[in-house]
Amino acid sequence: MKNLVLLVALLLATMTLQAGELKFGWNLANEAGGIQDMKFMPNQDQFLVLAGLGDEGVLQLRNTETGELIKSTPLPFVSYAKFEFTPDSTKIILTNGKYGDICLYNLKDLSLIKKYDLKRDTVMSLWFSNIAVDPIRPYVYVTLYANSGFPDYLIKGQVSVYNYETMEFVKDLTTYDNTSYDCLAISKDGKYLAAMNQGKTYLKVWDLSTFELKSDFCLYDKNLQFDYECTPKELKFSDLNTDNIYYTGHFPLLNGTLNDGLFIYNIKENKITNDSFKEIVGGPFLFFENENKIMNSNGFYLTVLNMEKEIIEFSTLIWDVDSLRFANRIIYSEKYKSFIGNSAQKMSMVKYNNNTTVQDSINFINTIYPNPTTKDIIVKTNCQSSLINYKILNINSQILYESTINNKDNVFVINLSSYLNGVYFIQITCNDSIITYKIIKEN
Repeated sequence: MKNLVLLVALLLATMTLQAGELKFGWNLANEAGGIQDMKFMPNQDQFLVLAGLGDEGVLQLRNTETGELIKSTPLPFVSYAKFEFTPDSTKIILTNGKYGDICLYNLKDLSLIKKYDLKRDTVMSLWFSNIAVDPIRPYVYVTLYANSGFPDYLIKGQVSVYNYETMEFVKDLTTYDNTSYDCLAISKDGKYLAAMNQGKTYLKVWDLSTFELKSDFCLYDKNLQFDYECTPKELKFSDLNTDNIYYTGHFPLLNGTLNDGLFIYNIKENKITNDSFKEIVGGPFLFFENENKIMNSNGFYLTVLNMEKEIIEFSTLIWDVDSLRFANRIIYSEKYKSFIGNSAQKMSMVKYNNNTTVQDSINFINTIYPNPTTKDIIVKTNCQSSLINYKILNINSQILYESTINNKDNVFVINLSSYLNGVYFIQITCNDSIITYKIIKEN
């Protein structure tokens, strides 16, 4: 297999490196264990946590600012469950994982209104994996996962539609096939539904006015000769432009090229329109600051992406911070500018602050080349300082090398011959001014 070659890189001239920071709030262990799902209440002053496993599930109401438990209501038989609010925010629709039922609860007192037991319709072991609620129609869209059991262990998946008011089956959008649909999203205007499957992955988009499949976009390279699997992680529609779909995951390309991050697909153009962050190792993510920024967690790193400037604004290793529990999911409160995340049994709250951003200054770089490079980067400056500092950072903003050099003739060379092929950032400091360039290293 050839060495990794990154095909797209933009020279980010006259751009300062953002210096974000996390302000830590509360950090709690959930006494019920087994956190299944979390959502903010409509007023965002509280949030709901679905926790527990098996016969001892609970739905907890907690205070956003303190994490304090306000109320806990038992829910029987909770396993791999997820929930969503109805559009009027008066009810909760809950898909109860491997127990195979859809439940409609009154949000006020969590009394059960209706229930649909999926297991009555199949001899296979079948349960729900994802859920999306139509903002216009009384429909809930679900992804189903089936296992025929011993000795075949035949795994099948499907995307289906149910009426949550009547608890009646409406339509199957796919037939059972040998895959599972682990990602599901609906546009804010109720125009489109999208799903991604495991394995050889396709991004499927349905027109919900007709239930017709509008696009079936291949996310892997069909020319690959070796055995491989795609791993989709998360899928979201843009609220600003519902023709744009953001998704994360790992999608191998020809010759082993890394395609493992965050991407934007446009429905009308039927193509990927932005792959600037294809090296970040994408996971669960969310938008904030009017979609100008994205917080991404892959279980190892928590990363803030600046979509306007196409740079990694902040990155930290989750395992290095005991009070940062963002391995499984993240939710965001616009009202409190707070992020709440969870691991298996713990939750934490943080606020993100980028007010330490270094201000843009006069560009003291004349040129930096070649880019891409196979070995050296030549930097020509008009810096008036006798000393210049530079750092080499990887895609996760980790400092790989740092040096302070004497400024002779405003020209110096950075040697990258010992570095693996990939994308790096060169941060150059002259007096109090900082400029960062995105550099590609290849053979």
